[in-house]
Amino acid sequence: MDLAGKYDKTNLLGDGEVQVWRGRERSRGTPVLLHTFTGSPKLLLLATQYLLKKPASSPLLDIGEWEGATCLVTVSELDLLDVKAWLETAIASSPVPAPEPQPVNPR
Repeated sequence: MDLAGKYDKTNLLGDGEVQVWRGRERSRGTPVLLHTFTGSPKLLLLATQYLLKKPASSPLLDIGEWEGATCLVTVSELDLLDVKAWLETAIASSPVPAPEPQPVNPR
């Protein structure tokens, strides 16, 4: 999904492997952070793993494309400026599913 029609970029906050932009959701004016990257398959894998376990109150709002780059959209919080570190922590701290009970073998 092309996110350029849904969000506005306002200013660049960080430039590196991931560019972090302050932005705003157009429909409601909600402030967001836009994390764009092109050469980080690990970050895309982390985002996918997180989305599979996504809690109801997730700060990860959207994932899509922005001008040919992958873009993760998060709430506008300082803790999320380093989205890769945040995803790693969120995945590591997510509850591990309980093992399925093994059938009892009557003798």
